Amino acid sequence: MIFSLMINTSFTKSISNGNNQPYLMNQFTPKDNDIIFTIKSVKKTDKNSIENQSWEQATLMINENLASFQSTSLLPYLHQAEIILNDWLKNSSPTYETYLYQARLAQMQHFFDSALTQLDYAIAINPEKPEAYLLKAYIKINSGKPLEAIPLCKKSIHLSPLLSLSCLSTAQARIGQEDTAYEQLQKALVHFNNLTDIEKSEAYYSLAEISIQKNIESDAYFTAALAHQPNNMNARIRFIDALIEKKEYALSQTIIKDYDQHPAIKTRKLYIDKILNKKTSHASYQEMLEYFQTQSLIDQNYSSREQAFFYFYIENNPELSLKASYQNWKNHPEPEDALMVIKCAVLLQDQQKIQEIMQWKNNSGYQDERFNLIMNNQL
Repeated sequence: MIFSLMINTSFTKSISNGNNQPYLMNQFTPKDNDIIFTIKSVKKTDKNSIENQSWEQATLMINENLASFQSTSLLPYLHQAEIILNDWLKNSSPTYETYLYQARLAQMQHFFDSALTQLDYAIAINPEKPEAYLLKAYIKINSGKPLEAIPLCKKSIHLSPLLSLSCLSTAQARIGQEDTAYEQLQKALVHFNNLTDIEKSEAYYSLAEISIQKNIESDAYFTAALAHQPNNMNARIRFIDALIEKKEYALSQTIIKDYDQHPAIKTRKLYIDKILNKKTSHASYQEMLEYFQTQSLIDQNYSSREQAFFYFYIENNPELSLKASYQNWKNHPEPEDALMVIKCAVLLQDQQKIQEIMQWKNNSGYQDERFNLIMNNQL
């Protein structure tokens, strides 16, 4: 769901450069669009450069690597951020902020149990600070436990009332209260003053997701979310997917433009080119195959969500897609992977997988209209 905003900006309001200016992770974008070349050329941090540096300098280096990971989804950036943080901790005691970073790193690798443990440590140090509660809430939502997220959202209100409400509305929509969630978030955008672009982007993104749940038009909300935060990759990818579902390929190409260095967006570009019978370079196709292979070599627990998309939509191979998405869902049970499992299982008439996913969905109380559409062969 929506993790990028909260850690990227809000919690870094308390980890500044000394002038009360947060280091925004989403401001750093790699210039090289060649995925494989970028993997091979990630600059490793000299351990000697970490010694005797300030915490502010360390966070700047960590944030740049996390921003690069968000822009490209390349694991070396994430691992580099981990190295910097771990080297810092060799000579320093853990703090509220270091636990937040450790949680963020774990969450980005889909290690939710580890992330939640780190957040509990942060809360134990300072139970009054709101950032840990908000990240914990989003992790609960993204792992299909929206009911558990609601009290956590409320505890984060002092960080930003609108961020807290966006989180709360997203959770409410996932337990069948989408009408209430939609109405309260719309009113908040009108009545709250002095909102940052980040806060507006997150609220509009939440409204877009809730609109999909309500089966009403979502394009305007996605457009507004990206207008306020163009590098909100979660919103951009979700917007492209919503347009693909509606077969609005021309507009989806506009949303893709200038952002296809991200593997998730590159796979969608390949798919749209295929649908429109546009000639796709063999190099682009081969590059994605090499990307999946390289990521798996770097980390055997690499999330295979985009690989599942690639197999299903580009290679027309639901069997391989089911294998990839099911393995990913078993490792890290998340709704987005469950949706792909269901899509493949319905097509292949794999009743065991369908039953397993639907039982997980029903037990968690998680509601998403897309599950019903897939089950009825409408998506």
